[in-house]
Amino acid sequence: MIFPPLRIRYHKLKIMEAMEWRIGWWRVSLQRVYPTATQLSQTYDRAALGWHEHLRLLGHCHAYRELWKSLKDADILPHWQDNLTICDCGIGTAAFSLAFAQTINPTTHITGVDISPQMLKIARQKLSQTNISHQIYQSDVRRLPFADECFDGVISAHVLEHLPNPEQGLNNSYTKIQQSYTLLNKNKGIIGYELKFMDLSRAGIVQ
Repeated sequence: MIFPPLRIRYHKLKIMEAMEWRIGWWRVSLQRVYPTATQLSQTYDRAALGWHEHLRLLGHCHAYRELWKSLKDADILPHWQDNLTICDCGIGTAAFSLAFAQTINPTTHITGVDISPQMLKIARQKLSQTNISHQIYQSDVRRLPFADECFDGVISAHVLEHLPNPEQGLNNSYTKIQQSYTLLNKNKGIIGYELKFMDLSRAGIVQ
């Protein structure tokens, strides 16, 4: 049996990403189904114990440090003062926050938010072991339990891909910062990643 060349189309259905293949007279499509908050919490609770080591072995911890170093060396980051307050949305085991504090400013106060209590337990341990000032909250990043403009910056790693509406998460995070900067980390694929810096103007979400 002979098929015409395989054609793959990428498009968006509402907010969910979808892929479509056409093979002969057949059309096959895959569409992302997003987990509920409960499913997400349970999944990361189960993975929490080995998560930090998993990130280290895959090179993420090193990549995070290199990201912050490159942004610092390029003078891209805001000129933050001491006693910096940073909110890490989806803090996990605090790998992104640790890299930030150790590379940018060791006096940073980290406020960590995550939906998984087991991830937060390890994050608290890691931050305490490295003497980084911190507070930990269990919450959905789409409903942050903080007043507006109460942080100097918001950072996030491997979170947006879990949200059916990423702009909702971005907007909610954006209202919590005092200056017009937020830092985002976005997955590129199953293996590998893309680290991205975004400057968001007060007029609203630019990207």
